[in-house]
Amino acid sequence: MRRINNGNSFNIRSFKISLVCLLLLSNLGKAQSKDSKLFYDYARTFHFGFTIGTNLAGFKYEMSPAWYSKKIDTFNSVSFEKSPGITLGGVMNLHLGKSELMEHFDLRFIPSLVLSSRKAVFTVNDNSFKIDKPVESAIINLPLLLKFKSDRFGSIRFYTIAGLAYGYDLSSDSKSNNNKLSNSIAIGPSNFNYEYGLGLDIYFPFFKFSPEIKWSRGFNDLKVSDEGNYNGSFKSLKSQIAFISLYFEG
Repeated sequence: MRRINNGNSFNIRSFKISLVCLLLLSNLGKAQSKDSKLFYDYARTFHFGFTIGTNLAGFKYEMSPAWYSKKIDTFNSVSFEKSPGITLGGVMNLHLGKSELMEHFDLRFIPSLVLSSRKAVFTVNDNSFKIDKPVESAIINLPLLLKFKSDRFGSIRFYTIAGLAYGYDLSSDSKSNNNKLSNSIAIGPSNFNYEYGLGLDIYFPFFKFSPEIKWSRGFNDLKVSDEGNYNGSFKSLKSQIAFISLYFEG
């Protein structure tokens, strides 16, 4: 009998390993003397910067009852393919305090333009040919994130980040699916997400450089209509985006 692995045990184990590593690095950082804190931005209350990066966008989706009942009998299968996108944004960072506890926390607002592309691939007639339906987005993303940092270890420190975000898709074609003859996969413009990730702060004399990986998961269903075979194939479509970003803060 085949064993089904849903990935939950792997995610929990990875989280525990990451947490242990962060705590060990934090303890190592405490061994550093005050004299080692000679780099930029050790205790500034506000600072600003910008970010550039790439992203991979997809959907967490469920198929509709019509799909399972074969009322939509044109298609045999469907999958989503991802293409790299571009992320550009600004950074506003608030250092929450100088006490031993609060020194480790920042509040970050990172308004960004997220250009993403993915496509639904429908196979028809016993997989004899495929139909591609691109879903492209230009999202104004507005995340508010809490950042937890380890102690400094020389010129570096590790961090984790988590929070909530609102996104508005400027290229949403939701109105197009009001027409029953529409051939698009229409998604709504408003998207509510939770975001989490980890990264590394590298301090230089005049700026801070931070590579970061972050995941965004949508709360709300973006599908706006059951009309047409393409939209009608899905019960729900929820956003999923992975970000790889480079931050420059001065």
